[in-house]
Amino acid sequence: MELERYRAKERFGDEFLAIAEDVSADGFDALVETVRARLSDASCPMAMGLHYAAEPCLVDEAVRWADGAMYEDKRAYYSSHAASARYRG
Repeated sequence: MELERYRAKERFGDEFLAIAEDVSADGFDALVETVRARLSDASCPMAMGLHYAAEPCLVDEAVRWADGAMYEDKRAYYSSHAASARYRG
């Protein structure tokens, strides 16, 4: 997977937004797997919020879906790592 073809933009401090246009659902899944593998190889845990839109949609709408998914991913991470009590409830 050629990650160089995609660009990420800093959104807020430690949050980044990446938009991949003209990617099939399978291509999106492959892209996500590649990014997760590279982050894992670099020992860089990261919460990710993902959203694939099969049909055109507003960027704000897609970001809202991805944001919700990112916070779910953060909760899952913190609930399974004893080193931090953050997001436990």
